[in-house]
Amino acid sequence: MQWEQGRERLNKNDVLVIDEAGMLGTDKMNKLLGHANSEGAKVILVHDPEQFGAIEAGAPSRAIARRFGEAELTEVVRQRNPEMSRATYEFATQQTERALTRYEKLGALNMTAADEPIARRMMVEVWASERLEGKSQLMLAYTNDSVQALNQAAREVRIAAGEIEEGRAFTVAKGQRCFAKGDDVYFLKNDKHLGVQNGALGKIQSIEGSHFQIKANDDGRVIGLDIRHYNHLDHGYAATIYKAQGVTVNNAYVLASNYFDRHSTYVACTRHKDKLMVFGDQKEFKNRDMMMKTLSRECSKSMAVDYAQARWIKPQNKQDLKLNTNQISQKQLAQERLEIKNLKSYFPSKEFSFAWAYERFRGWLQGVIQLSDKRQMLCLTKNNNMKLVPYHSQLENFLGKEVNILLDKKGGINKCSVIDKIDGISKQHDVLDGGVTKTQQYNLIDLKIEDYVLSGKAFIDNDLEI
Repeated sequence: MQWEQGRERLNKNDVLVIDEAGMLGTDKMNKLLGHANSEGAKVILVHDPEQFGAIEAGAPSRAIARRFGEAELTEVVRQRNPEMSRATYEFATQQTERALTRYEKLGALNMTAADEPIARRMMVEVWASERLEGKSQLMLAYTNDSVQALNQAAREVRIAAGEIEEGRAFTVAKGQRCFAKGDDVYFLKNDKHLGVQNGALGKIQSIEGSHFQIKANDDGRVIGLDIRHYNHLDHGYAATIYKAQGVTVNNAYVLASNYFDRHSTYVACTRHKDKLMVFGDQKEFKNRDMMMKTLSRECSKSMAVDYAQARWIKPQNKQDLKLNTNQISQKQLAQERLEIKNLKSYFPSKEFSFAWAYERFRGWLQGVIQLSDKRQMLCLTKNNNMKLVPYHSQLENFLGKEVNILLDKKGGINKCSVIDKIDGISKQHDVLDGGVTKTQQYNLIDLKIEDYVLSGKAFIDNDLEI
């Protein structure tokens, strides 16, 4: 990082905004936040936990958001078609199969090719038939080999149409490439001196010897460079999905493969504003169910804290470390994130979270909710924070009361005390101790959050249209 070399150091007046923060690994995030903290600067992390994570170890932005909370943007503005906007929201909320089904109804999925070369040819034909409309286009694939084949096929189309010449061969970072005037190119590395960013697109205006003049697509600047000194260029007709995160084009064409998961599917299928086409082959996907299962599978990266502080066993000493065998799976954590997303759709002003082992929480016992897997959870509220704790039937007798709850190492309720105010003085008395209910009883109260009754009546269904 620049400040490690004494350059561009932060100070207390700086606000550092990190876009695509989810792609930062733990080591880099630690260095960045450590420097900002020591200098008194403010850091704003912008990320989408459902898109690509870091190549390096860890998922620190997700862990930070879970620990301290985050502000969410829920309005989709990139896609102009309402159906496509709904699909983007579904991709972002782990409803990948529903989003793909929506595009299937729009005729955007083509899985009829016998193998990948045929699927690539079909995709290039669609790309070629629409390239003269004057709209920005990009073909996307998972592997570098597929991207190179697509770029070569696209150049052959343009050469045959007389739009560009064969060009001259140059040695670039990825090997030998032919470039000519009119070629679309990708910048593959940041260069502050040239004013280019990794992932930017441009069009070659002229080539004289080793000197290129390239017009940037984003702001129209003409960038002059010597290919001998900056050789991080490639053809810009196709790109890997990872490289395309953050890119926006009018039309996107996606080559699906069995390397995909729900995160790569989300990124690939949301780069467009106007049109999306997804191509696959029957060698990769023998049937529709296999295609849906592959493109929607979960592959989130983990943090050590996900295991060291697993809800059922949060190690407090050496003995507990030996007991740390009943950890929460990534699948269950993903399901709980989905439950929270669904709850937020009903109560957008509330912040929901599941309780952790050994956690102590003081708040108002608001009611009982039933999740999509039929589990019942008690809902404790403090300000706008809603804590979901394991259900205990006897505690329904204390709805509407302020309580102090302590969980055990398995996430169950160990102790619960009711807090009453008598003559302006708060008094606390136990109603549960070690899971045993005290004899004192209170009247059952139905409470509401924004006119939605929670007590034993709320059912959050994953299949609801939200």
